[in-house]
Amino acid sequence: MEVQVLQALAPKLGVSNPATMKRAEEILRMLSVRANFNTLSAMNLTGSCKSVMCLELAAGLTGESINKNGAAKLSGVNKKIYQNGLKTLESMLGLTQSVTVKELAVQFGCTTAISLAQAALQKYEREYRAKLSGARQEDVDFSKAKFSSAALYAACRKTKTKVSKEKLMETGGIKRSEFDRIVSDLDICVTDLLENAKKSTSTKEQTFSMEHMDVSLQEPENGEVVNRRKTRDHLTEFSKLEKEMKRDYELWKERILAEAYKEIEELNS
Repeated sequence: MEVQVLQALAPKLGVSNPATMKRAEEILRMLSVRANFNTLSAMNLTGSCKSVMCLELAAGLTGESINKNGAAKLSGVNKKIYQNGLKTLESMLGLTQSVTVKELAVQFGCTTAISLAQAALQKYEREYRAKLSGARQEDVDFSKAKFSSAALYAACRKTKTKVSKEKLMETGGIKRSEFDRIVSDLDICVTDLLENAKKSTSTKEQTFSMEHMDVSLQEPENGEVVNRRKTRDHLTEFSKLEKEMKRDYELWKERILAEAYKEIEELNS
């Protein structure tokens, strides 16, 4: 009977993938084993509500997109109860797909992209939530693997770090079309972060150059005329100063770049 309810609700949610239906049936069986009727009733997970949640969880595992707005309506409960029940059910059945950028980076051997990917994902989340009303801000769980995998791929692509797109999509449990859409948005965040770091470094470089230029272009005291020997000595000293400036500049530049990347890392704290 419950399987028939699943089959009847699936088209209304836009579910057509046989793999999704199979997973939904498996989740339904797991639920019947792990929770009795009284437990489900206390959580408002009865009737069509339970079936709708099983379909949404299954769709998340197979990467199939569904009509999430219609899901709450079909469930027979309000949106807040539905979202809370869905998260509880997901946790109860061990289906939570949360994974961090760091975990993925270690898994795929691209740890150099961790800081940039984490900062980009946080920026993406802030901008995404800023576009939504208060009630809708809780609808999206950015700890899910699909967001972490997309952020890592965007950072790796920008920094030319080799990583398998197919494996990241598989880990994220997401279709190529949705993955590409999220990555496209994250690309903008990655670019903005790097541009801001570059501008910060450029400003500090200009300050460094002007400070040393003031020193090297000082006029002779009392306006005295410098003879040839003094001129030669001055040029020799200037040459030494120039070499020292270049050496100091390279050391300074390394420090500034390190500070720029540190600023990106601090966005994660």
